[in-house]
Amino acid sequence: MLCGFRRVSALAYLVQACFASAAPFELDIIELKEISPRPGTRITSQNFEQFDHLIDKDIGLFVDKGLLSLTVGEPTSFRPHPAFIMA
Repeated sequence: MLCGFRRVSALAYLVQACFASAAPFELDIIELKEISPRPGTRITSQNFEQFDHLIDKDIGLFVDKGLLSLTVGEPTSFRPHPAFIMA
């Protein structure tokens, strides 16, 4: 009985420690602006290599082949859903 209690206590401690050490979700708009291309930049097959590290690989295939171009917009800030933060 005592052994089971210790296991539950240890589990409770670990759960509390995980929640206490979890950093809250933050989106740093200033940093995002520094690493992102300027708003209005058009990403095409001609300049794709310059931005390929920022684009999903599957979408990048279409951009690289000239089938798709992307225009960079302004970064936006929003509060994520609480369930997303806790996940």
